[in-house]
Amino acid sequence: MSKQSTIVILCLFGLLAIGSSIGILFFGKKNFQIETNFSQVNTANAAQDFRDFPLPENPSVSSKYNAWYVINLGNIPIGLLVAGTENLKTGISTQYTMQFVSRIGSSPLLSILKGEMDLEQEEQLKFQQTLLSRTANGSFKEIQNIWRQDKNSNLELDKDMGANLQGIIPATLSKNKINAALNSSTRLFYFEAKDTKNKSTKTFVPFSGNFINNSDIDVKYDDDGFLNTGKLILEGGNELQFVRIEQDRFSSLTKSIAETLIDFGWFASLNSMKNEFDYLRKSLETCTLQATSLNNKMIRYMPQSSYLAYRRIVNMSHFCSSLNRHLSTKDADSSASKLVILSNSVKNLLKENPQELPYYFAYSPDMTLFYNDTISFLWPRITSLLVKTTMSELENNFELDKSRKSLVGIQLNISNMQSRAVVRAQIKLIESPLNFNIETAQLSNMSASSLSDIPMNIEKPLTSIFLDGQFFAKKMDISFDEICKANNGKIGLDIGDAPQVAINSESIRGVWDMQTRIELARQFAIKSTIAKNCSDISFRVPVSLQKAFSKELEQFKSEVLGSENELLLSNNIQKKLWIVPGKYRLVVTSLVTGAVLSAQEFSVASGVNTNVTAKIN
Repeated sequence: MSKQSTIVILCLFGLLAIGSSIGILFFGKKNFQIETNFSQVNTANAAQDFRDFPLPENPSVSSKYNAWYVINLGNIPIGLLVAGTENLKTGISTQYTMQFVSRIGSSPLLSILKGEMDLEQEEQLKFQQTLLSRTANGSFKEIQNIWRQDKNSNLELDKDMGANLQGIIPATLSKNKINAALNSSTRLFYFEAKDTKNKSTKTFVPFSGNFINNSDIDVKYDDDGFLNTGKLILEGGNELQFVRIEQDRFSSLTKSIAETLIDFGWFASLNSMKNEFDYLRKSLETCTLQATSLNNKMIRYMPQSSYLAYRRIVNMSHFCSSLNRHLSTKDADSSASKLVILSNSVKNLLKENPQELPYYFAYSPDMTLFYNDTISFLWPRITSLLVKTTMSELENNFELDKSRKSLVGIQLNISNMQSRAVVRAQIKLIESPLNFNIETAQLSNMSASSLSDIPMNIEKPLTSIFLDGQFFAKKMDISFDEICKANNGKIGLDIGDAPQVAINSESIRGVWDMQTRIELARQFAIKSTIAKNCSDISFRVPVSLQKAFSKELEQFKSEVLGSENELLLSNNIQKKLWIVPGKYRLVVTSLVTGAVLSAQEFSVASGVNTNVTAKIN
């Protein structure tokens, strides 16, 4: 047999073996699937991590007659209601329990609204409502509203702590609310007593504590008096739909209702889709202008900035201008087609290397929502929020670089290596005048000495270097330079345990959980680093957060401050980069063998350009 024939036969055997392997891999399993998840498109999915969601209860009331409901926003189940009464003829007394699932930022939230209406002495009605919101690791303080009848049978709010539907969903009912007497002939939103059927012209909505004209509300009742279907229309046209269901389905929904967590603050402020797209286009125009201005400032003040710094700005500029242009050309098209354009634009941007995107855009939990068509009506508002927060991040990063970093030129001079030959260089910060300290709190609770107020004029050292984390979350525009100047360069943030609060600032949205506290600490690190008077930045952290926070701080120092850099350097060719002042160690290694070719230390002064040459004989 000739050599050529032998080679051909061996090649055929090789192809046959490869084909068999592929066949076994694909057809050996009857249910072969390619697993996909959101993390593959560089998005964080903290909001959808149901292991951390507070376990929904099975709402119940102790009434004799009961009805069960699912509450939908569009076709998304966001809440459950069980309502009951002791008397089908009069509807008195009556109880209900509502349960809503949502999130603030990336923080899952379970809200429980309970109400009870009964007769007091002298046949006067008393109506009270309590609201309790829970997170995975704690609850908000329970609040209560109490209404009582006056001498004219009108309801008066005797105690107001915000325990109503607006305490969960920050939106008001669209129809004009009216005053009316609450008596035995009044129809309740979820129940119409037999004795009052077709007698009342007004409906009392106990969840909000208001009356609405029957002509302004869309409700249908079953023969037993309980609501069959009903709608509460919010300002902007959004609808909360109440649908009566069987108890078995109600119990199953209790377990599955947390599958789509949305921020009620989004749709509570929505207008018409036309207005939403108009608002989005204005946000995109502002984004384009900001990106152009920021790019020009970088070219003027920091022309040797890193590729990634420029690339993040270019990506956002292209995204905003391109999306705005596409929406402009499709202005006459339907909202549905424009929503597809919007979603595709976001998804295409997420295909970029996450290092080439702003941190918030690459890892925001909001990104998961662009893969859920059922909430597409929220996409314009979410995109506007993302664009605004992302551009703020990029501007803060530029101010930090401009304020703190110095330009360093690194050049190799290797005598026994060809010109332009490439090696690997690792640059690591070993000493810095900018210090970050983590103080592990002996007690997990936030210290009572941490400052929850800052005087307008700071003329002497403050009583503590630590700011109360919740205070800072609500007031981020403090003067870091003035505080650090008064405290000899020191400033700190206390992110210890504290009562649950809702945080809704421009850059931080959530409750007082781990995710929100770490995001808050990152913002504090950026703002305090920008301030030139700040040199000693501390964080008081409970033991339960120490590991996660330490990881975040190291990532911040590496990615934002440039404390660790790895470069590919060509022999005899200088490469420049911006890094914070301090003492560095430069290690040069071979790309081929990994052997260390050179190791030396060098110092970088503040505001002074530095040139470093690694000579290797």
